[in-house]
Amino acid sequence: MALVANFGMSGGFAALNMTGLAALMPATMRLDYIRIYQDASTSGGVTCDPPGYPTTEYIAAHPEAYLNWEKTLW
Repeated sequence: MALVANFGMSGGFAALNMTGLAALMPATMRLDYIRIYQDASTSGGVTCDPPGYPTTEYIAAHPEAYLNWEKTLW
């Protein structure tokens, strides 16, 4: 699986003064959260518990890491 997230620009956005942005380029984009949806009728699909990787159990065993959004190390 691959995921592409980009700095897409639309003609429907406010006009930009690209000369003023030149000093900021190249830019860095940091993604904090991405939600992925899947068709429930698709067999197999994306799962949180693929064979050999019991993700649900791991999350349940480490709630502090998943429930405290300010925690960055554990």
